[in-house]
Amino acid sequence: MRYFISLLGLAAIVGAGYFALAQYTNIAYGQSDLVPINQNLTTSNANGAQVLSWLSRLQSIKLDGQIFSDPDFATLQDRSVDIAPQPVGRPNPYLPTYGTGSVGSSTPKVALPRAQ
Repeated sequence: MRYFISLLGLAAIVGAGYFALAQYTNIAYGQSDLVPINQNLTTSNANGAQVLSWLSRLQSIKLDGQIFSDPDFATLQDRSVDIAPQPVGRPNPYLPTYGTGSVGSSTPKVALPRAQ
């Protein structure tokens, strides 16, 4: 038994070492998802410029209400179906159900105090 636990501990250490080495090699070859401390600021400036470009494009969109006066819009019909209300389930569905006839269920055994 002791041999098995030692072998399991050794396997965990080797696995952790492999994981650390794999992370190190990914960072060394520039394949990491982590942001380096000395990140080039031109990348973040370019991303900021792109966001500002999208924002200005969104602000230039003008919406008007002419679609609501369109005759085709007026002919649209609501074809939604009402869903009948369903009964709510049990307050705690994780509690066992006793006496429902399901497999493995039985009435709980309660120890009653003895009369003296």
